[in-house]
Amino acid sequence: MIESDVLVSHKLIEGKDLIGKTVIVIDTLRASTVMITALANQAKSIRCVLEPEEALKYKAENPEIILGGERHALKIDGFDHSNSPLEYSQELVAGKNLMMTTSNGTRTLLKSETAETILIGCIRNAKAVIHHALSLKKDIILMNAGTDGEFTLDDFITAGAMLHEIKDEVQMSDQALSALLIYEAHPDIHSALSDSLHYRRLKGLGLTADLDYCLQKNTTDVIGIMAAGLIKKLC
Repeated sequence: MIESDVLVSHKLIEGKDLIGKTVIVIDTLRASTVMITALANQAKSIRCVLEPEEALKYKAENPEIILGGERHALKIDGFDHSNSPLEYSQELVAGKNLMMTTSNGTRTLLKSETAETILIGCIRNAKAVIHHALSLKKDIILMNAGTDGEFTLDDFITAGAMLHEIKDEVQMSDQALSALLIYEAHPDIHSALSDSLHYRRLKGLGLTADLDYCLQKNTTDVIGIMAAGLIKKLC
């Protein structure tokens, strides 16, 4: 039987054997939601980098690329867009190449590169991405980006929502089972997260519209896949 596990921070990737496994990188608030939104709106590709300086240097040489991301949840100076999915409309991103750097999500993706398959997951594509992962018939790791290297409830409950879809078809670790049980006890994700640290931080910055958008469940079948450093829409 396929085994499933949940890692609650990118710090836990170090020393973890990802070879031959399917990894779903989850950063529900907000990087993975941005990526899925951009791909749904026909962005050509997304490349992740660690630092803003690297992205700005690349744009100086390739002015047509769109830069997106955040530090401390705020737009980076010199970037085209922040880490709000509402900024990545079809009008702005269709046919374009994007480059992103965020505090947690892009770092987690880059640390996951030894996996056999790397998929992008969030609440909005939870059902689609987990069923695709299951179809690959490899052990599945639900890789939470976390916040500043620490556990975050939004990513963990997203993992639980995914596992709910396939709970009878995989053997779960205790961490995976914990995520499932938390989700099944609190299927109204918006309500469940309302007192969580990351939710309150974004709400305090006036990003209520982002929260409402990011926490809509199973609204798209779009799946992102990262290969050779580029994230593209899975056909």
